[in-house]
Amino acid sequence: GDVRAKNMLMLLADRVSHTIPRFEDGTFHRVTTMWTDDMYMCLPFLVRLGVISGEKKYFDDAVVQVMGFYERMYMKEQKLYSHIYFPKEDCINGIPWGRGNGWVLLALSEVLLLMPKEHPGYDKVLAIFRDFASGVLNFRDREERIWHQVLHNPESYIETSGSAMFITALARAVRKGWIAESHREDVIEAWNALTEKCVDAEGNVYGVCMGSGCNKDERYYMQLGTIVNDDHGMGIVLGAGVEVMNMLGE
Repeated sequence: GDVRAKNMLMLLADRVSHTIPRFEDGTFHRVTTMWTDDMYMCLPFLVRLGVISGEKKYFDDAVVQVMGFYERMYMKEQKLYSHIYFPKEDCINGIPWGRGNGWVLLALSEVLLLMPKEHPGYDKVLAIFRDFASGVLNFRDREERIWHQVLHNPESYIETSGSAMFITALARAVRKGWIAESHREDVIEAWNALTEKCVDAEGNVYGVCMGSGCNKDERYYMQLGTIVNDDHGMGIVLGAGVEVMNMLGE
């Protein structure tokens, strides 16, 4: 209800719409690189702008971003996203970094939560979410019950922030009927593993990958260290717990 806050948001919206680099199809990028992280940095903002302003154009732009990132970075055989796309070379690094994929599934869930179902892009986003969610679930480590730092490489360590992002989005998906009810047990198993392996009795959060750059070598992601109570993990572990409670009706 604060006019000053709305004015600031609309100023930011104008900057987002007109100053961030875009490809010809309207997809955002970072000039020399394009990161999956940026789906989360833009999509929740865009769909909230749509809700606050009542203007369809922000939902339209969100769909443009979903499709543009999907077409450039989704690896259809694995049903996972490459962390980086290099525009000048028109190639991906082909590395499904855990948190990088977590950003995507979480961002897509935000779009589905807030975009009107009657929007012409809703079904496209839902179809991408479902296909991608099946890939994420397929690469969950069956013994550890959560996910690795590099999703397709079991030699990489179990990583907390990406796992928590997946749990958050998948719990929402079960609750909202975006994926089958049978995946409820997958979510519960993953949440129990996360709290057993990654959170101690005092609430400290372990196993969160430090901030990452980008690289074409998978070994770069393998050697990134973890930080106790790193900001990349604290909030999303809480978010995962909330969404699991919502899923269970608690």
